[in-house]
Amino acid sequence: MNKIAIIGTGISGLTCAHYLKELADITLFEKARGVGGRISTRRADSFCFDHGAQYFTTHSKEFKTFIKPLLEKGIIVPWYSHFVEFQKYNCVKRLPTLSDDKYYIGVPSMNSIGKYLADGLDIRLSTHISNVDLNRNRWALTTKSGERHDGFDWVIITAPAPQTIELMPSVFKFYDELDDYELTSCISLMLGFEKPLNLSATAFLES
Repeated sequence: MNKIAIIGTGISGLTCAHYLKELADITLFEKARGVGGRISTRRADSFCFDHGAQYFTTHSKEFKTFIKPLLEKGIIVPWYSHFVEFQKYNCVKRLPTLSDDKYYIGVPSMNSIGKYLADGLDIRLSTHISNVDLNRNRWALTTKSGERHDGFDWVIITAPAPQTIELMPSVFKFYDELDDYELTSCISLMLGFEKPLNLSATAFLES
């Protein structure tokens, strides 16, 4: 079987491994202590924060087919929430939640999705890949601490563009395209209260 290295265990890396695991020898490398990427969860004391993706929606037929097993196993459930849209300090719209594109959340938290997709996979956590190069016609990966992992026929990088370009040589065909990508900042404020807040909605959008 071909040996494939996948860098990154966010939803892209885990999904890729999920589909390829019966066709190749897959090894995943993740610099963080857990899987999930944007669908990860952070805990502090008695509080639990889905600080990446708080929910997701479905649009394509293919994606709806993909999440069907997760629904059947209770990994995800529909999320019926109340959305309010703000412009500065004014509420301009209350958005309905029941539509063709339902909202979904992980149970008991969003990182349940990553854990489900990661089950049975060979994942090296806390392993920061800093270099990718060819060694005798096979790909070799070097970690930040100097550890080598080699003998791979293919390398799939699912990290964001700024992190990917650090691993790729300038002769890479899409190097310039990667260099042109600009990411938009996303700030998560995680607050825990002793008593629940009496709010008119559970999701607030700023337009």
